[in-house]
Formats: sequence, C-alpha cells, structure tokens
Amino acid sequence: MKLNIFSNNRILWDILLLLHVSAAAQKKKRGGKPSKGVRYLDQYIMPYFTPFQSTFAGGFSSIDYDSVHNQYYIICDDKGKLNPARFYKARFDIQNNKIENFRLSAVDTFRYEDGRIYPGTKVDADNAPDPEELRYNPVQNNLVWTSEGTRIIGKTKNILQNPSINIADTTGKLQYQLPIPDLYIMRPVEKGPRNNAVFEGISFAQNYSTVFISTEGPLYNDGEEAGLEKKDYWCRILKYDLATKENTAQYTYPLDPVAQKPKKAGSFMVNGISSILAINEHELLVLERSFSTGYENALVVKLYLADLRQATNVKDDSSLIEKPPLQLITKKLLFNFSSLKIRIDNLEGICFGPRLRNGNRSLLVISDNNFNPLEITQLILLDSGMK
Repeated sequence: MKLNIFSNNRILWDILLLLHVSAAAQKKKRGGKPSKGVRYLDQYIMPYFTPFQSTFAGGFSSIDYDSVHNQYYIICDDKGKLNPARFYKARFDIQNNKIENFRLSAVDTFRYEDGRIYPGTKVDADNAPDPEELRYNPVQNNLVWTSEGTRIIGKTKNILQNPSINIADTTGKLQYQLPIPDLYIMRPVEKGPRNNAVFEGISFAQNYSTVFISTEGPLYNDGEEAGLEKKDYWCRILKYDLATKENTAQYTYPLDPVAQKPKKAGSFMVNGISSILAINEHELLVLERSFSTGYENALVVKLYLADLRQATNVKDDSSLIEKPPLQLITKKLLFNFSSLKIRIDNLEGICFGPRLRNGNRSLLVISDNNFNPLEITQLILLDSGMK
C-alpha cells in the first residue's frame, strides 16, 4: 500500500530535503536498545533521486536475500507510472554490524508469459499490476510476487483488477499464477477485498514447498478496517502447497487498532500487515504498520511473532462476521520501531540476511518512499536474536 505521508508544502519540502536527501542525511546512525531479543544495529538511507539503468529507483516495497549468490531482490511498487513494473537486485555488505557498500546491481521488468511487458496505468489502468512483495525460491530458482490489484468505483467507470500471486523466472517472465479463491475477486459491491488492502506479504516455509500470503487489511466480508477502538480487526493469512498449487488453509490474524488518533478529526488513518517472514512451518514474523495523519512521526511500526498452530482453518468460511473463527492466530510483540531514536518511515519489507558475527540471524527491513522527496528509502539492520 502506498501512503502519502507529507503534504506538498514548499517550506517543509526544502527543510526535509536538506535533512534527508543531502550528503549529511546519508550518514548512518548507530545505536538502539535491545527489545525482547531483537536489537537495532544500523541503517542506510538511499538518496532520493537515484537513477539506475534508465529507471527511477525507489518505491521499494519488499526485500529478500539470495544467500547462494549473496544478493538481494527488491520489488518496486511503481504501477508503470514512471517506468514499467520492475524489481531490482542489490548488493551490500554487513561488516561489524553495519551496512556497507550498498549498490544496485541490476533491474528487470515483469512480463507476461509471451514476453510482453505489463502496461502502465497511463496506458491500461485496468491491467497495470500493483507489485507489492517478492520472494526468491532457490529450490525452483524462480520468484513469487504479488500484485495487490485495484478496486476503484468511479462515477462513469469502475476499475476492478483482481489481486494475483505470480510465479516468474529470475528475469521477471511469468511462468504461472496460483489460483485465487473466489473470496478475493474484486467486485463493485462491498464484498471481498478492499482497494489497496489485499496481498501484501509472502513467505516460504517447509523447504520452499509451502508459501504463505497475507492480506494487508480485512476483507469486507470479515469486518471493519482497523480503527482507534480496541475491537476485532481481522486479516487473513493464506497457505499454499506449491506442488499442488492448492490453497490448503486460511488463518485469522488479529490486527492492532490504529496507534494514534489523527490530529484532525476525519483524516486518513490505517493499520495493516505490510510484510511477513516465516521462521518455520507454523511461526511467522509479522510487520504491522500504522499511519495517522498530522504527526511528524506519523508511522508506528511493530514486529510481532505469530503462531498458527492453534488457529482455526477458515478457508471455507466466506465471512468471519457471520462465522467468527474459534481460534485466532496468537501473536507476541517482539519489537516496536518507535523505541528507536531515529525517524521511522514507511517500512514495507522484511527478510533474513547473512549471519552476524555472534551467530544470530540478521533481519533487514526496507521502506517505500512512494517516490516522494519528503519520504526516505530506509534500510534498517536488526539482530533478530535468533540462531
């Protein structure tokens, strides 16, 4: 999901541009306190205007690590407005718990099976994909990426594009798609997915034979979008068997309320799942991102440990309002990024990186700057506290 965090106020633009785009803004900030085993180590901020191989680099909505080739896959959620839908490969080092030598190394466009490039919104808004998350599968040597689809109800025309789960080769050429349950088909009535709130997270498990897919927010059938009250806000996490291409299970994840009340009543606010990362076949790290209009630090991002073992399989339940789940996914707070004394931007992607010197697995979290000079592309390095 894109979040337009700042207005186009010229003075604010100049101040923040000096703070976050100048060479001084590229200096790294160290430190941070450990929290329940997760510990902040470092961050890198990519300059706002970073041209790369005739593309405008930014809008980074996910990150994944290919340990075999020691490179990172980063999806861009540009819907073809600036350049064709695409993903980048990047390389950097982690030395002495610091991010060093960050550089982009390649860019590839997403393409149909016949090799045609997906259209952009200006050319064909009905079929322009909205890339959100990408994972590399070393067993199959291919990629899985999600498009969130579009649901725009207009006065003269509706744009209804279904979300998709796409399997592509490592150059971005489509191989096949996983079937989408009927519940996730976009409709002109308030049934099924909301706009900008569908397939946002992906993670493999069980030696890459299983893939989990998370919705960013609740379906219309399942209840309200997250608000300020403490009540039920339910996302779904889908489980697929890659061998059979079957959706074998769906589980109910309880979202937090929105973290803070907007400064102006009625202004935009949201909370949702921006990324997931499997630890094993039944435990996931879940990144929840809350935004409220009107604050200098408008984003509150939390990392949870989610356990699916006791959760009810709701695959055959078309409405959680009509049939609430007997057991939810349980979750435990691991880390609140607001505890850090640094700016936290629109964090959308998370992956395990190389082992740290202490033997723990590193965690890398990346932000989507929405191609807005007032936002930042932020790469955060964490010690996961996990072996």
